[in-house]
Amino acid sequence: MLQQGYTFSDAFTMIQGNPVLLQELEQGTPLVELLIQGHHGSFYDHLCFFMKITSLSEAIMSALEMDDVIKSMRSRLMKQSRYPMLLFIMALFTLYLFTAQILPQLMQGFAMNEENGMWLGSVYVLRTLALSVLCTVTLALMITLIASRSLRWKLHILSWLRFTSLPQQYCSYLLAGYFAQLLHHGITTKNAFAFLTQLKIDSLLRQCACQMEAQLQDGLSLDECLSSQCWLDDAFVRMWMIAEHTHNMEASLKQYQKQQEATWEQLLKRIGIGIQISTYLFVGIMVILVYQIMLVPLQMMESM
Repeated sequence: MLQQGYTFSDAFTMIQGNPVLLQELEQGTPLVELLIQGHHGSFYDHLCFFMKITSLSEAIMSALEMDDVIKSMRSRLMKQSRYPMLLFIMALFTLYLFTAQILPQLMQGFAMNEENGMWLGSVYVLRTLALSVLCTVTLALMITLIASRSLRWKLHILSWLRFTSLPQQYCSYLLAGYFAQLLHHGITTKNAFAFLTQLKIDSLLRQCACQMEAQLQDGLSLDECLSSQCWLDDAFVRMWMIAEHTHNMEASLKQYQKQQEATWEQLLKRIGIGIQISTYLFVGIMVILVYQIMLVPLQMMESM
C-alpha cells in the first residue's frame, strides 16, 4: 500500500517484492493497475488520475498533495462541527426522554387543573418538536447514505441545495485543486478539462467538466463556459478571470482554496454558535417545566 513519502523506487520495490504483481507486470498489466489493485480511497483515485498525465513519481506526489489538502480540510471542518452537533443531538434525546417518559409519570400522581394544564400542553409541544427534529436528522442521514450510492439521487439533492451555494463552492474548490496540479505539469486548459472528464463517474466535478468540455467543443469561449456553469461559484469565476489577466493562475487557484476553507470554517463557527444557543434554550425550557410541574402538588395543597 502506498503512503505519504513513497517515491518511484519505493513503488517498484513493492512490486518486485511481490511475485504475483511482478508476474502480472511482465505479462503487460499497466503499472497503475498494479499499484491500485485491491485498494480503495481518494488517494488511489487521485493516483489513477494523475498517472494518465505524468510520471509515476510525479503522480504520487500530486496524488498525495491533493489527498492531504482535501483530508486536512475535511478534518478541520469535522473537528469544528463535531462538538456542537453531538451536544445538540444529546440535548434532543434528553428532551424527548423527559417529555415522553419522566414528566408524564410525575404528572400521573396528581390531577392537573385548567391553570396547570398549559404546562401539560408545553410538555406535549416540546416532545413533538424534539421528535420532529430527531426524525429530520435521521431522514437526512438516510438520504445522504442513499445519495452516496446513487448518482441520480446525488445530483438531484445537490441541485436542490444550490440555493445555499455549498455545492458550487465545493465543486469550485475541487476544480481549483485539480487545475493547480494540471497547470503545474504543463497541461493546457483545454486538455485539462478533457482529463477532468475521466474522473469517477459519480463525481460532481466530472459532471461539471463534461458540461464545460461539451460547450468548448461547440465553440464557446472559456469565459462564457465558466460564467454559464451552474456548478461553479461566482467568486471562483471572478478569481479565474482576474488570474487570466495577471498570468498568475496556479497561485490564484491555491489562494482561492485557502479563502474557501476560511469561509467554510467561519460558516461552521456561526452554525455551531446557533446550535449551542438552541441547545441551552431547550435545556433551560426543560428545567423550567420540571420546576413548575414539581410545584403543582404544593399549589394543590395550598388550595385545599
